[in-house]
Amino acid sequence: MFRHLLVFLLSVFTYDVSCITINLESAKAVRNVSVKFVGVTLDSGLIATKWRTFDLKSQKVLTLAKGLSPSYLRVGGASSDRIMFNKTHDQPGINLSVADWDNLNHLAMNAGMDLIYDFNVILRKNGQWDPTNARQLLEYTVKKGYKPAGYELGNEPNHRPQVKIISEKQLAKDFAAFKHVASSVGVPPFLTIGPDIGGVIMPYLEKFLEAGGGDVLDAVTMHHYYTNGQSATLKDFTDSKLLDSLIPEVQSFVKTCNQKAPGKQCWLGETSSCSHGGAQHISDRYVAGFLWLDKLGLSALHGLQAVIRQSFYGSYYGLIDTHLNPNPVS
Repeated sequence: MFRHLLVFLLSVFTYDVSCITINLESAKAVRNVSVKFVGVTLDSGLIATKWRTFDLKSQKVLTLAKGLSPSYLRVGGASSDRIMFNKTHDQPGINLSVADWDNLNHLAMNAGMDLIYDFNVILRKNGQWDPTNARQLLEYTVKKGYKPAGYELGNEPNHRPQVKIISEKQLAKDFAAFKHVASSVGVPPFLTIGPDIGGVIMPYLEKFLEAGGGDVLDAVTMHHYYTNGQSATLKDFTDSKLLDSLIPEVQSFVKTCNQKAPGKQCWLGETSSCSHGGAQHISDRYVAGFLWLDKLGLSALHGLQAVIRQSFYGSYYGLIDTHLNPNPVS
């Protein structure tokens, strides 16, 4: 696959060269990656907007999703810390209905994708995470026979003001509490994934892993965006310095994971070209493919086991647009 990709890129950029020789050493693998190395997200903000124009039961969506399988489908993001499952009218927050959860699981299963769901960590009682609502969703999930591949707890705890009140030590305890609840409900084998830090904030991640987070997690995650979509320019998308800025961040992340959580997987749990929905008329165009391909190569080279793209649908960085048609970058 990579040889074909290289030949394609060379054909694009060396069209005026009469002869070129490529010598590839194929006898030695630098890294082996999982068949689910590349995954996609559905931003949890879609739940707040009643999915906008995204139809979870659409045959067209299912066909496009099948084209990405096998892969992970993560439902998460900033809004995950406002979501309540099947909430009553007197409970604050965004409602994830029973029908929403059914449709998400059916889409993932029918497409051959492994669902990952991000739970609300802001639900608290006496300073501790309150698992009541999560237990309700997990009990329903077990009853229906659904088998999501993994669960997260909270989103970018080092960036979100409402989450930063939770210390690294307390968050590690919350993850342990979640895993205990899931096991007590009888959830089949699953991955515990987190803490989904935003950017490389190593002191936060180090403290979290040292406080027990490294023991309870199966996959350690960080989020990465090259720049802000509201200020990004076309030139940024082919800027080698910007592309290479990922290298020290991934190296620092993997080093911390290996030291503080040896043997655990290291993931880019949410990532794309630019934050804030991507860059208008750039993140959803062919040129965005260069950032994406470079990110996949560097991530594999430096030992990441999964790269989860924001997003499958929605905003400027979506693989499919609001008419459910593929964007050129896909």
